[in-house]
Order: sequence, then C-alpha cells, then structure tokens
Amino acid sequence: GPGIAAADRERIFAKFSRTWASDRPATAGAGLGLAISRAILRRMNGTLDLLPDTGQGACFRVVLPLRPPERAAGVAVVAAGVDPPGQIAR
Repeated sequence: GPGIAAADRERIFAKFSRTWASDRPATAGAGLGLAISRAILRRMNGTLDLLPDTGQGACFRVVLPLRPPERAAGVAVVAAGVDPPGQIAR
C-alpha cells in the first residue's frame, strides 16, 4: 500500500477509521477490516501490528501462539472443522 502516516499508526485499528490523503485516490471500505482482524487475533491470544515505515508501503505482522491457552476445567471448546487438541487429521 501507499504507507500509513505516523499520526495514523494507532488510529487505523479503531472501528470506522480510514486514512485519507489528497495525493491518493479515494478507496472504498467502511474502516472495519483492521479493527475486526485485531479483535479476532486478540481473542486467539495473538497480535496484529503495523511494522515501522520502510518507505515501501504498509506492512503488518500477525503473531499467533502455537498452542491455544489452557481452558478452565469443564469448559468445552467446539469449532467446526477443527480437530481436538492432540489429534491430527489423517
């Protein structure tokens, strides 16, 4: 992408937030994509960050843990299409 201004680096993760610059064409969107993505990743104990500006456009980093967090006893986790922990689909 064209990059993110320093003043917008955290604001872009807010709901309905969009950046605009007079030297770029307007883009479509509601400004929800990054907010939703970050919220989903946080629920998965992960992170979504905007990396420092390299002069080559915006670059994001997604980090997810290798293992899900331990669940409280008696709490069932059900997800469609996901194998129970410790089992590998064959």
